[in-house]
Amino acid sequence: MAKDLFQQADLGGTPLTAEELATIPDFSGIRKEIWGKFPGAIARKVFQPGEILMREGESGTTAFYIHRGEVEIFISSPLVGARSAKSNRVKGLLGGITKITSYIKGVPDQSDRRPRRTHIPIDATVDLPMDNPVATLGPGDLVGELAALAALKQDKIKRPKYYPRSATVRAKSEVEVFEMLPNILNNVLYTSPAFKDKLARNYRQRALDSHFRSVPVFQSVSQGFLDELRDKVELVDFAPGQVICRQGDVADAFYLVRLGFVKVSQHLPGGELVLTYLSRGSYFGEMGLLPPAFRLRARGPQKGQTAEAAIGSGRLACGRAPSAPGAFAIPWDDYISRDHFEVWAEGGHVRVSRLPEGKNPITFRMQPCNTFQAAAGETFVLGDTTFEVLEDPYQTGKRTATCTAMDFVQCVRIKAEDFRAMLDRYPEVRRGIEQVAAARRKMDQQMLNRVSTVSLNDFLKQELVQGQNLLLIDLTRCTRCDECVKACVATHDDGVTRLIRDGLRFDKYLAPTSCRACMDPLCMTRCPVGSIRRKETLDIVIEDWCIGCSNCALDCPYGNINIVELFVDGKKAEPKPKAVVCDLCADYREPNCVRACPHEAAIRVEPKSFFAQELAGVQLEVPVEAPQAGAPEGLEAAPGDLATKIYSNVGDLLPLLPQLKIVAGPRAGSKLQLRLPATTFGRGAGNDYRFADDEAMSRNHCTIVYENGRFFLRDLGSANGTAVNGNLISEIELRTGDVIEFGELQVEFQAGQIQ
Repeated sequence: MAKDLFQQADLGGTPLTAEELATIPDFSGIRKEIWGKFPGAIARKVFQPGEILMREGESGTTAFYIHRGEVEIFISSPLVGARSAKSNRVKGLLGGITKITSYIKGVPDQSDRRPRRTHIPIDATVDLPMDNPVATLGPGDLVGELAALAALKQDKIKRPKYYPRSATVRAKSEVEVFEMLPNILNNVLYTSPAFKDKLARNYRQRALDSHFRSVPVFQSVSQGFLDELRDKVELVDFAPGQVICRQGDVADAFYLVRLGFVKVSQHLPGGELVLTYLSRGSYFGEMGLLPPAFRLRARGPQKGQTAEAAIGSGRLACGRAPSAPGAFAIPWDDYISRDHFEVWAEGGHVRVSRLPEGKNPITFRMQPCNTFQAAAGETFVLGDTTFEVLEDPYQTGKRTATCTAMDFVQCVRIKAEDFRAMLDRYPEVRRGIEQVAAARRKMDQQMLNRVSTVSLNDFLKQELVQGQNLLLIDLTRCTRCDECVKACVATHDDGVTRLIRDGLRFDKYLAPTSCRACMDPLCMTRCPVGSIRRKETLDIVIEDWCIGCSNCALDCPYGNINIVELFVDGKKAEPKPKAVVCDLCADYREPNCVRACPHEAAIRVEPKSFFAQELAGVQLEVPVEAPQAGAPEGLEAAPGDLATKIYSNVGDLLPLLPQLKIVAGPRAGSKLQLRLPATTFGRGAGNDYRFADDEAMSRNHCTIVYENGRFFLRDLGSANGTAVNGNLISEIELRTGDVIEFGELQVEFQAGQIQ
């Protein structure tokens, strides 16, 4: 067992006896009897200036407590770009030549880059500045906590999955340190109130500023903000597997991760969905603490007459055809004026105020009103339209996800009342946190949308659709011209391709070894410097400060992350290991391998929708009954069951496809699967869906076409016309929920999730 190995370990240096440990002021309050239970678990070591205490990337299962002197902690691996972004632009004439060369090689212009972190998180009490990753530590500082505590989860000290040292530590002066085994940290020091108070004081006085400023949303806060926060934070510890906060619980605190990894997940029918993993410098718990947010839903008397808008602190104009940009339009109700009323969030309610241009009164609680406050769940009426105030499910004061400690985790906790007061006093912090919260909601919703139509357990069992983005090569189109590989090499400064044309094969497709943006990104769980992350677009990227420890490559279930030797400034004498992964050309408008393929063989797909669309084997023709005996010759048979016939073992994925649901008529409840790129309807034999007995339908009545990611309904010059939501049309873009009428048929359009 690990405990036995720890007790037998030889740390070197001078082992400290229980009597000696009891006399050290830093460990005051810990009885001699407790030290006696762990003989040889702490050793005194002295290093001279320039000597190395630990080296970046090496394995480690011990922690160092600095008792005397100072050390320098730094990342020796230079910030070599392993991504598709080019961080150092060449200016002037050479810059122009570079742009021309990139154009010739097929590399498009990059989009604007996002704001970057200013600090690199490491396994120490400080973070390192990005522009000069060096810091000084002194008496009372701990180094290597995460690597040491992670060893407690293992049955052996030496194991294939350890936490490597995140930085190199070198003596700056003569320094005396206490090297300790992890059981000392967990069973002795962390259980001593006096020692924990000392660590908390050191954090507040020396590390809080750099820790908070390492978080992008807190980078520009004033010193006054940090000084006010200093006495309000507390350090809290969590054991591996311990739930920090649970989905649905009342939110009571904001958390900033100081040590370890936190899993963020949501519980859905059929299983758990992992949203992301958070490491040092990340925060969570803000969504449940933000002020309540609302949405306004409008419903008209006819099917398809629905609209919805978000309500914030700013005023939202509402009307039949409002003039303000971004306003809320209710076009179906003539009783409503063009600009009729405004709504905005006011405390825990929604304020509704009639504008001078609004001719007719608003009915609220059976009374005509000009202005009033409505709570979530309440309704008001204007003309034939009912408006309902809805509470944003992400900002209800309750936890929207479950956060669980993956390792021994230490967080900085700010109580709810202090957090809300902070948002009120510092609007710039509030705006930043609200922007990040909105991005997280969007990312979470994208992920939830991709598993909402099938059983989560069934979905995760399918190896290929564990990913959310998948690069496929159509082998019937591929000519092995290598243009995709050349484009990948041209995209990256390091000259290393991320595209390896090998991998799983199914049907006519090859799935190369490229990142699949997994639903549960295990590659993120053990990076010692937090250089691997998930973007808001769900793509996985590896930042430039990667130290090449290979943990992410070992943890990737598909082997799609590789460790390569990158050279610094072209000097082959200084190769540095770096992790590389296909990041979907994160800083470009589209993946360049897909763009460069002259035969359209390389495609990037969302696998669940793609498999449903390409492999479902849908029978689109409407079955007809055989003519009955004695029926007049030439009389067309009446249509039989209008439901689509499915011949596939992936039929569960069909709800992702576009379809029409018959809501009125002889076959109400049946569904008509749409064919891409066009589906035709009519009485004639050449239509995809033929309704031979519908006398109100023309021979070629209408068609639904799919163009540039949108669906359009076009009338084909029919005698009786085609209507959408009660209005005759010649052509209109369709949206989910639209009700279409043609012939005797009334159907509801459902767009599915076609990419």
